[in-house]
Amino acid sequence: MEIRKVAVIGAGLLGDGIAQEFATALTSFVLPDLDDAVPPPRAIAENVEKGNLGVKSGHGTYAWTPESPEEVRQRIAKALTEIQKWSAE
Repeated sequence: MEIRKVAVIGAGLLGDGIAQEFATALTSFVLPDLDDAVPPPRAIAENVEKGNLGVKSGHGTYAWTPESPEEVRQRIAKALTEIQKWSAE
């Protein structure tokens, strides 16, 4: 189901909807123990340092209004309903 969401709204918008702090912690502390060849994404780390945490703070990669998260959820639901109809045909 997550792959379908990415196809509907894109990875950037989906990522801004999750906790950017979590993504930064994961890429800063967990991934280096697994493979240090890829550093944490600078843009996400900079957003967290500035307090721009996506939906949580109202700013991140995108600017969020109080209504924005629900609008995105509705857009995802509508698109996934249409995709489900294609599968049923």
